[in-house]
Amino acid sequence: MLAFLGFRFKRSAGVLMAVVVVALAVAIVGLISSVRALTGERELATVRALSVEEEMVLEVQLPERSPEVFRIAGTHFAPVVKVVIFDDVLVVLGARSWFRFEGIRGFTTRAADGSFAPQQVGDMHPVEASGGVAQWLWELAERNEWFWGIKSAQIEVDLKRARALQTYRLLLQNDGGLQIVDS
Repeated sequence: MLAFLGFRFKRSAGVLMAVVVVALAVAIVGLISSVRALTGERELATVRALSVEEEMVLEVQLPERSPEVFRIAGTHFAPVVKVVIFDDVLVVLGARSWFRFEGIRGFTTRAADGSFAPQQVGDMHPVEASGGVAQWLWELAERNEWFWGIKSAQIEVDLKRARALQTYRLLLQNDGGLQIVDS
């Protein structure tokens, strides 16, 4: 009986097997892409501390742009990055966080009263050609944060102590968050 059914429907079984193999391949690709999407990151810029004696001399280079050199007071630098973080569903489907790299600020962590709270020193040093999305697009996302798919529109300002001749990479995570890591 089974031999008859196998012989009678062998072409149907081949089609069914092909559908199952294609569905399995799609599921595996989807799983890999979702893991990559939620754990992925992209490099916004590199910051190289040329000197940290009296003031920090920092070289900031955005991808495919010429480097800019800034003289900044303080012991710590903080990149200022406007970020639009999308909902996890959109990230899994391939959306990446939008960003706008505004510039860099100087900070010190020692206040006059001896506390260790960060204190801004001087003004922000804007980069010549801001990387990322247009300003109006970021403002639209910030004003309309309630749109489906937008998890948050925020400004990231993370401090890092500069060490002479050290290069730092500014990394934006696909699911939000800025990292400053040694290169």
